[in-house]
Formats: sequence, C-alpha cells, structure tokens
Amino acid sequence: MFVLITATASGTTAITIGNVSSAYNVTVPIMINNVEDVAVVTVNITYDPSVIHVTDAGNSDFQLFFKNLCFVDKGWVKMGAYQVMNGLSGDVKFAELNITPVGSPGETTNLEIEVITLTDSEDKPIKAAVKNGSFTIEGHVQLDTGAPEDPYPSIGGTHYGTIKPNKTIMVCKLYTYPCPGTGGHAEYVEIRNNSGWNVSARWDGYEGGDWHNICFDERFTLQAGVEYNYTIVTGSYPQIHHKKELTMDNGIITCTQFIDINGKKHKDWIPAIKLGSCEER
Repeated sequence: MFVLITATASGTTAITIGNVSSAYNVTVPIMINNVEDVAVVTVNITYDPSVIHVTDAGNSDFQLFFKNLCFVDKGWVKMGAYQVMNGLSGDVKFAELNITPVGSPGETTNLEIEVITLTDSEDKPIKAAVKNGSFTIEGHVQLDTGAPEDPYPSIGGTHYGTIKPNKTIMVCKLYTYPCPGTGGHAEYVEIRNNSGWNVSARWDGYEGGDWHNICFDERFTLQAGVEYNYTIVTGSYPQIHHKKELTMDNGIITCTQFIDINGKKHKDWIPAIKLGSCEER
C-alpha cells in the first residue's frame, strides 16, 4: 500500500487527502494543515462507488465527531467535527477514512473534498485551500504483448516506440520473452513522457536465474490514457512481433524504429515484453 501526502506552502491553511495505491482495505487521513483555532468543520467526500467504498470514518483530533455513511454506495460521505471550548491549531487530523476497493485492479477514482463549514472558536470563517486526492486499485494489471505466433526473424538491437496503457499500471520490472532455446533478454530499458519524467534500468546478467527480467530501483505508475516513449536494448534472441502497432488487453504498443546490432533499420519490430509489478510471475 502506498499513500502520498503532499506538502503545503508555509503559512497556508489547507485541507488535504492523499493519493493512495492499494489492493486492500486502507485507512486514509484527512488533514487540516497550518490552521489556527479551528473549531467547527463540515466536509463532504465524493468518489466513484464502482471503484471504492468508504466503510467507516473517525479517529478525529476534535472532541466531537459525526459521520453520515448512508450514501457510501452512492459515492459520498458527510462528516462534521467540533471543539467545545478552544479551537485546535497546527496540523490537525479531521478524520481517518476506512476505504475498501470494490473495482478492478488498475481502476482509479478521485477523492474530492467539499468544504461546507470551516470556522474558528469565534465562529469566523477560515480560508483554506483544498487538495484533493485519488485512490488507485493495485493488482496484477500488466502491459503484456504476449508471445507472437512466429517470433522470427530475431536479433538483438535497440527498439524505439510508444506505449499507451488503457488502465493504470504499477510497474517494477520488465520481462522479455526469449526465443525458445535462447537467452533472449533486454539489457537496458528507459520509459519517458513528454513532461520530462523518465525511469530506466539495466540488466543484471545471467547470474541468479532471473535473467528474463530487468528490475527498476523503485516502483512507478503508468497512467491510463497517457502515451509514453520507450527505448529497449535487447541481446541474444528476444521474441519479436513483426508489426508497427500491437493492441493488447491493457493498452497499445508501437514501433517507431528498431536498429539491429548490424546497424540495419526496421519499422515493424516490436519486442515481446511484459511490464508489471514484482508480484507477477
């Protein structure tokens, strides 16, 4: 399970909820950061009920807390909190949400905050920014070209192309399908997008028995509907899809250019690969 809580600018009051990635039930905090003398809060949280359900809310820093869970199957929950005497200051936990994923791996929903009331102990409004979050269901979603019917001809070289998933995919390794009886593998992989983000990894060699895979240093996410560019350097004899574009269950992969180890250029060589999480085999 992964929860990302973003920082707020110094001196700025903000109500925040994190970006969550999990395949299991999780507890997610709703925070009021950099606040002074907060006494009354009422908030609605909305989400896609086909992806998650909020099953409970509580564990607030406030003296009194209430929740309305009557419409969790409709995609929203209402909560309120009060201080009887003095208000709270600093980074205050408004509530913790218990969230259960009900959709399929790779599906994502926004966690959107609607502030109805936010006042201090003198009933004066408090201005605050809102930082919404998201929930992505992790699981064994992968970008898998599968093995082609005829993987030949095959040779090592450098593949350039694009991938565009139609589901959000958590990635920590690249698997390369070898031609039967060969040591076909990838030696280097880089994935990048147009914003300047990129990630890369290198092959560890044949030792250890896991030579089909390249493992990234850190897990990362390929977002649904976003196009990424790839560079994959292969060795020996990987299986090849001899086409310019291949539609998979979870996305599309294309070949922009393949330069083999002899320097010959090709336009229809897509390496047979699988991008996915480390739990997949």
